[in-house]
Amino acid sequence: MPRKYHREKTGQLKKVCGLYREANRRKYGQWLVEGPQAVRELLIWSPDSLRDIYASDIGLQKHPDIAALIEKIDPYLHLLPPALFQELFPDAQGIAAVCRAPQLTEATESGNSAVSSAFFTNARLLIFALQADNPGNLGTIIRSAAAVGADGVLAGLKSADLGNPKLIRASAGSVFHIPLRAQQDFSQVIAAARQANMQIFLADGAGDTLLSALPTSVLKKPTLWIVGNEAHGFTGAQRQAADQIISIPMWGKTESLNLAIAATLCLYASATAQHTEKFSEQ
Repeated sequence: MPRKYHREKTGQLKKVCGLYREANRRKYGQWLVEGPQAVRELLIWSPDSLRDIYASDIGLQKHPDIAALIEKIDPYLHLLPPALFQELFPDAQGIAAVCRAPQLTEATESGNSAVSSAFFTNARLLIFALQADNPGNLGTIIRSAAAVGADGVLAGLKSADLGNPKLIRASAGSVFHIPLRAQQDFSQVIAAARQANMQIFLADGAGDTLLSALPTSVLKKPTLWIVGNEAHGFTGAQRQAADQIISIPMWGKTESLNLAIAATLCLYASATAQHTEKFSEQ
């Protein structure tokens, strides 16, 4: 296993730290992955995209399963003293990695991003996060979508960069094992969902239909959920594009739910209905 020991901040380490900035991630086509959970998912689900591992001896000792995966894959391993590692990667808990960024957008002749109809083929459950500019929220939505077995997550224009290290941490590494699409145009996503015969639900606190009132027969159908930016909400055109506008009932005094929590509840309701149908057929 190629190993390199760094006792001080080298030019290479400065370049790696530069991946905290979106401009550098785009320039080099690389992501910085922080923390044992996210790195573990990278090693298991996307080892071919791995470039380098950065770790402290303490970090590897605390996570022998990750050390075993590193030994098996045999990447370049950069070892840092704990103090230097903590200085450079304060949220990484002793283990970080650099990987090649996946292709998450499909360019059109106009230069805009487009969603392929293949992304919707045979999909039962998708979620489209419009202008989800908080990386923690978007990462949590991706984590929830992966947890319930959704078929993919689409992020709208002006959403957080899917390679943001905070987003990858919030997703618990789920960015490496659920299909994703970035910077998607609303009208193109709606058209693709219609072509795939998916029902379109928009989650909004002012919705006419309560999530708890939707029957299983409706929830089990192939569904695209749309969730929005907490600060800006939805436009009239966006609301009109949905088959139903769904609200989540609340019995306490809180005015609204966090975006990621609301998205999780919607995904769980659909997934429960769809999986209940599968079990009943067995």
